[in-house]
Amino acid sequence: YRGQKRYQDQIFTSSLERAYKEFNLEQDTIRDREKEIIREFKRKYHHYSSDIPNDDDNLEWMSIMQHYGAPTRLLDWTYSFFVAVYFAIENVKEHNINSNFIFECDVWALNSEYFSAKTVLKPEGYKQIERECKRYMFVSSQYYNDERMVERIKIIDYLISHPLFCVHAVNPFRLNERLTIQQGVFLFPGDITTISFDDNLTLKYEGKESKKNLIRFMINVTKEERLNIIKKLHTMNISRAVLFPGLEGFAELLKTGMAYLPELT
Repeated sequence: YRGQKRYQDQIFTSSLERAYKEFNLEQDTIRDREKEIIREFKRKYHHYSSDIPNDDDNLEWMSIMQHYGAPTRLLDWTYSFFVAVYFAIENVKEHNINSNFIFECDVWALNSEYFSAKTVLKPEGYKQIERECKRYMFVSSQYYNDERMVERIKIIDYLISHPLFCVHAVNPFRLNERLTIQQGVFLFPGDITTISFDDNLTLKYEGKESKKNLIRFMINVTKEERLNIIKKLHTMNISRAVLFPGLEGFAELLKTGMAYLPELT
């Protein structure tokens, strides 16, 4: 699931996509820029943390970059419908519709099984990945003794070097604290050089099957209804402080908590 405000044109955009649009960069250069961004992050990350991922695990590197706000092609989703509702409704802006102020947002549901590697990759692509996995596990250290972990790494490497119109639902082997708490999962677009994230999602099989596996829940609520939903989610232990552990998340919780502060104790 993914909760977000309602968009009239392009629905899903990654932070990488937004960055090159903001700086008016040529889209056919985006793959090279992505590689340079990842390379620079790898080179300097040790200044900020001693827990260094393996250099070959680009998916884990991207997930850390996403966590700290660096531009990546990843898009955050969650396995929890209620977490998605929280993200949809927390920061939604109100609109004046026929003299009524309404909050409009959406929760999208996606069949992640349909977007698994075996489904989105062509048979020859998946066979190549299987061969690479066996070779990689044979020559690599004990760190790579988990076949599913190696498969994740090789799928991402394959899609980076073989652009393909698709979206792949995937997570790194090691989940950081925020991914664990938010029950997060990433959508990884296969081609960032010629088409948008939206097109990666809908062009597969001319969009027909993809659209069957992507459902939109439209949420239109009043100010009072929105507040009641936020209160209810808080009683379910879904709040900014829980989803973003640390002082920053707790401080941001107080913004919505102002409306019902006595109930926080």
